[in-house]
Amino acid sequence: MDRKKVDVKYTQLKKRIETIKEHFDFNPGINGLTPLQNDKIRGMLLLCHAEFESHIEGLALLLIDDAYQKWQKTKKSNKILTSLLVQSEKINTGSIETKIGKTVSDYKKKVTNNNHGIKDTNISSLFCPLGYEIDDFDSSFIATLSSFGSDRGTAAHSSAKSTTIMYDKATEIDRINNILDDISDFQEVLLSKSNQ
Repeated sequence: MDRKKVDVKYTQLKKRIETIKEHFDFNPGINGLTPLQNDKIRGMLLLCHAEFESHIEGLALLLIDDAYQKWQKTKKSNKILTSLLVQSEKINTGSIETKIGKTVSDYKKKVTNNNHGIKDTNISSLFCPLGYEIDDFDSSFIATLSSFGSDRGTAAHSSAKSTTIMYDKATEIDRINNILDDISDFQEVLLSKSNQ
């Protein structure tokens, strides 16, 4: 996987997260959050989750695109492409080029159409087919992603009338910043194994 592409994507993610935080910025009053302020925090959580999800999916797509392009040039399969082929459904017709192309295409459709989150199960379904194990990644980062994903689900699927969750702005911003920082380490793990 091309480090420059990863670095560009990560820089774009950091800028977008900062923009989202600016859009939802406010100073809490001494009497606690107003309903509007609480909704701003909910909105920030939802948008940041969407950006994290999109970035992680983009990393999976970069990995498979890079592996496929290398195979097209050299006709040699690396660990990522080999893992995907081994774990894919058998395709019994066509040339090897057709089989590999179909397998890559099916995986990319799965990433773009069927992934709906950043929990540990989502990370596994995105990266295990490419030869990564969930244990390759920092367990506290995976737990934080899962918790953030669950909280995003609660925020997204609860109406303001039915929820009594009051958010703490500083806590949520710290959590978003920590996830953003830890994504950098997550990318390093992906990069370290991408050329095997």
